[in-house]
Amino acid sequence: MPRARRSVAFALMALAALPATAQAPYLVPLDDESISGLMEIGRLLLPQAKLPDGGAIPAESEADRKTPLLPSADARRVVEAGQVSAAGDWCGLEWVATVRDPFMEAERKKKWSPKQIAFIGVLHDTAQGAWSAELERTGQCGQPDKAAVQNLINKLKR
Repeated sequence: MPRARRSVAFALMALAALPATAQAPYLVPLDDESISGLMEIGRLLLPQAKLPDGGAIPAESEADRKTPLLPSADARRVVEAGQVSAAGDWCGLEWVATVRDPFMEAERKKKWSPKQIAFIGVLHDTAQGAWSAELERTGQCGQPDKAAVQNLINKLKR
């Protein structure tokens, strides 16, 4: 199995292996290999994204694909924001205007290339989708969950 497929499979297995608990894992730290796997999934989805100006993402060479688009610490931050978005969605809270949009706005102000900005959006959404599936396994968001998730959203906004 090629390395990319192994990493993607590992990331999905790592997320699926997290225990479904009565106390939902709103923001569970993932190991480096899981972050790398999510980055590879995002990289595979990147051609479907658009650049900030609406243009298409140029095709990548094999050499391009071997170069990470983000440092691992930044990728981890993006994944964590995706987890918070997933938790907000799970609880029926406004997450687009309070998490994703402000997060992306802050990232656009940094010195990222247009391709990196597109990748950050894809990585956020990839992490959010994976985490949403995990949260759904835990059941419905209760009132204590909702308060805890709102607290996470408030901390992220600072």
